Amino acid sequence: MTKFKRNAQSQPKHGKPTASGASKAPVAPPVRRPGWTGPSYIHKPTKKTPAAVKNTSSTEQIQSLSVKHSQLILDTIRTTFPAVDEFNALIPVLREVREALEQKDYCKAFGTQEFLEAYTIRWSPSRSLTSANVLAWICSEMTEAAWVQKFLHNEGQQKPSKIVCFGRGGSDLLACVALLKHSHESKLDEIPRLESSSPDCNDSAMVDLNLIDQHDWSGIVTKLQHTLTHSPPLSKYATAKAHASNISAIPSHVLNLSVNHLDVLESDSTTLRAMIGPNPALITLFFTLHEFYSISISKTTAFLLRLTETAPKGSLLLVVDSPGADVVLSDSSNKGQEKKYPLKWLLYQALLPPKSSSTNSEEEEQPAWAKLI
Repeated sequence: MTKFKRNAQSQPKHGKPTASGASKAPVAPPVRRPGWTGPSYIHKPTKKTPAAVKNTSSTEQIQSLSVKHSQLILDTIRTTFPAVDEFNALIPVLREVREALEQKDYCKAFGTQEFLEAYTIRWSPSRSLTSANVLAWICSEMTEAAWVQKFLHNEGQQKPSKIVCFGRGGSDLLACVALLKHSHESKLDEIPRLESSSPDCNDSAMVDLNLIDQHDWSGIVTKLQHTLTHSPPLSKYATAKAHASNISAIPSHVLNLSVNHLDVLESDSTTLRAMIGPNPALITLFFTLHEFYSISISKTTAFLLRLTETAPKGSLLLVVDSPGADVVLSDSSNKGQEKKYPLKWLLYQALLPPKSSSTNSEEEEQPAWAKLI
């Protein structure tokens, strides 16, 4: 048998080293992951991370009202209406109110005290917060307006600032009180609280607030006013320091409040002029203009024209409503069809009518409202 010679039969595994003595290059990584690649293999696509969606419709949220004064609105409603703590019991009533609102049956939705209280508990907090925040923004951005200057620099020795609100009495009252606290908190804290009104109360009032609506909100407004002008209830275990610092939100005599039960769409110019007064006023339509237009476009337009005629020079008209709201009415010419009118377009047509091309520019009358924001 031939002798086995290893050197003759085997070769080095890695070959002979190079003359330079450099290390071997690393092995290239595999192109695909190891695994089955036969004809039955189903290639799984790689997962792609979805791109972030940019919300182009979002707008900047401006918070002009402090958290403390926002909490005042919520605490006032909770203290005034104990039914807040039993919200489940209100669900059947709220369902009836919502159905009446969807059917535009406003007489039913606001026809009873039970429905008014349920509406105030459910919808007034959010609307009051929105309205108060807008009012605070107006006072910070429109300081050149005559009404804003009078309101911010009212020292109690002159006539009170006039505010006329057409709409929901309870939410409008809370929004105006929050604005008063926001603008004059230090001054209000220094005013002594009076349990009963004195003959000189009207002379020291800072705001003359007139709430006007077709429905009777006097019961709701009276309860809210009592809560705002009286010390909040304390626990029987409250300390003496807590009792000493426990005061009402506002003194009772700084706010002249009146509630008028009036259908403004049927009112005349004389009535509106008497309610607004001769001095510049802040006139608000908080979440009510859409309701007015839903009842009648012609009557609402006529009301805005009368309001333009009777409002004193220097007054501010503030309209707050749902964004992108459309007024939907049945088309009399085509039965079964509906017509949609943008709320913003209807408002502009009433307050800033298009200029006539037949008259000269020098003879054209200037619009009553300087600008719309």
